[in-house]
Amino acid sequence: LETVEVEGVDFPALFQAYDQTLRQRQQMDYDDQMVYARQILLRYPEVLARFQDKYRYLSVDEAQDTSKIQHAILDLLAGKEKNIFLVGDEDQSIYSFRGAYPQALLEFPKVYPGAKLLKMEQNFRCPPSVVEAANCLIGHNRLRYDKGMFTRRPDTGPVKITQIPSSEELPRHLYGALSQLPAGKTAAVLYRNNPSAVGLIDLFDRKGLPFYI
Repeated sequence: LETVEVEGVDFPALFQAYDQTLRQRQQMDYDDQMVYARQILLRYPEVLARFQDKYRYLSVDEAQDTSKIQHAILDLLAGKEKNIFLVGDEDQSIYSFRGAYPQALLEFPKVYPGAKLLKMEQNFRCPPSVVEAANCLIGHNRLRYDKGMFTRRPDTGPVKITQIPSSEELPRHLYGALSQLPAGKTAAVLYRNNPSAVGLIDLFDRKGLPFYI
């Protein structure tokens, strides 16, 4: 590991000391569980065989969020009968920063020759204008399966795109738009994570705009 210092902290040295301490105490942290699980399955064929016989069919939900080592473990478990079913959408992968490996979905037919690909392309939530805009945007990605998303819901008008100069101005812009809604009308605000809503909650609360989360 290269020496990297941030505010006086040598992180590689810190990690090595942490890892050595865990080994001396015969302990492991959360991520180590998968590392040791794979090592055990590789080193002890009888253990692998026992789990292969016990779990003959494997189903993985939200497969776009699973990591490379998780897929390595799955490949070992499914190696005997190859009865494995992945449910996921590489277009919906947002956890690469914590190790998600959506490429496994694209590699699946190569790893398991003869595997069937089933596409669920009907959208039951959104009007056509939203689905068409989403199709156009996500179509720019290169590492993906080609899909033809569609919906049979009635249309509600074109999608309006508004550019906000800064994140600090976003709550004020949303408040201005939502406060103009006719009486009895409601709207939804979708946000990435809870910290993203703090500014909205504070402003809506101070302005007396009713809302719930």
